[in-house]
Amino acid sequence: MTIFPTLRAASWEIQLGSFPASVGRTMNGKMSIVTHSSLETARTWPATFSNITHDEFKLILAHWDEHGTIYSFPFDNYTLPTSETPTGYRWRYTAQPEVVDKYNNIITVSCAFEARYFAGTMLPPVFARVGVRSTTAAYSPTAATPSAPAVSFLGLSAGVTTDGFVQVTGLQPGASWEYSTNSGSSWTTGQGSGFRLPPATYSAGQVRVRQSSPGGTSTVTQNASAVIVAPQGSAVISIPAMAGGSTATGTVTLPAQGLLVAANITQQGWFSLYASAAAAAADAGRSALTEPARGVGVIADPRVATGQLLNFTQFETFRNEESPQATAYPWRFKNEGGTADVLIVLTYLPL
Repeated sequence: MTIFPTLRAASWEIQLGSFPASVGRTMNGKMSIVTHSSLETARTWPATFSNITHDEFKLILAHWDEHGTIYSFPFDNYTLPTSETPTGYRWRYTAQPEVVDKYNNIITVSCAFEARYFAGTMLPPVFARVGVRSTTAAYSPTAATPSAPAVSFLGLSAGVTTDGFVQVTGLQPGASWEYSTNSGSSWTTGQGSGFRLPPATYSAGQVRVRQSSPGGTSTVTQNASAVIVAPQGSAVISIPAMAGGSTATGTVTLPAQGLLVAANITQQGWFSLYASAAAAAADAGRSALTEPARGVGVIADPRVATGQLLNFTQFETFRNEESPQATAYPWRFKNEGGTADVLIVLTYLPL
């Protein structure tokens, strides 16, 4: 029994069950209802997981293959609030998960779950007085210190992911595991096959995982380099080994029109985003000390003294001005720091 993958459902529309009862009539003709149990039956959850990646869908399929419609399992509080599961109940599949919508690498998955009561099993008291004497030392498969678990960031490319799910593998049977997102200052008990990071920038060594058994605690596995977890609806510009003082140009894919919310720029420099190739060409000779005029096709023009996250308050509305309209937006970045890999993550809302 393993916990369901840590995924956020579209809603928690739980369909409550019923209580076993018999309905009859008394001698005077009135209705009589006799309740046979205080345990609820047939509590169901037709869950939908919208806009998940193929990697996340594989986690659901692996979980289904392990449990089918036979074996029960719990949810963590991220997927389903614990208040929605009555005490003593666990969930099971009533049907195989299905893909109900698909678009490129983003899909929607439909699952059907049912909650059932699982009573604890206790041996009769007489068995508690039966003992076994052994002349040899007991063998425990978890006596040795476990090895460090392995972690992978789903959807990670060039140090950026919009997924945020950290998959944990290499767990020893019977061992527990925990993770830290603050370089080991505090730890959270892990459940299932991984955990999800909220959008943020995580420096090297900030995300850590370890496992424990009666034999001890393993060494720590941690992210070797910085990881940016970008919000859903982000576009990434990656410039490897950019020399200080140099300028790079290119295009980034954005909706035909939308709202630019924020930009995470990892290096000191000057970044400009344009509505068309003509606007980029016309702006090539402008100094960084001169602000662009309104209506000339400059969508955003921030200049940062150090790597930082910027929330836009100007030029936030963008629209592609190519003819015919396209989704490729020209950009320019001048590196005003030392030689470094540069990442620019643009967060947007389509309109």
